[in-house]
Amino acid sequence: MQDPAQIKRRNIDYMCPILDWVKPENITACEEAGLKMWMYTSLEPWKKFLNLRVDNMLWEPRLLFWQMAQMKLTGFLYWYALCDRSRIGACVGL
Repeated sequence: MQDPAQIKRRNIDYMCPILDWVKPENITACEEAGLKMWMYTSLEPWKKFLNLRVDNMLWEPRLLFWQMAQMKLTGFLYWYALCDRSRIGACVGL
């Protein structure tokens, strides 16, 4: 992990790591440096972590935000990609 104080000196106010990086010691170090902590999920890793994937259990998306509250994270980044499979390379991030 990079030094959170160095990250803050670069005028970065928010850390938004993927869920498997979010550990109590990382959260504490970032908060002590004055960074706000968000998180996001992705396609991987998914078995061991709560996620928003369609093929995960229905209770996981509900628990994900309770877990964020328990970890005292202040935000969640939800990204979305729209792909037109009839045209190769026609993906747009929203």
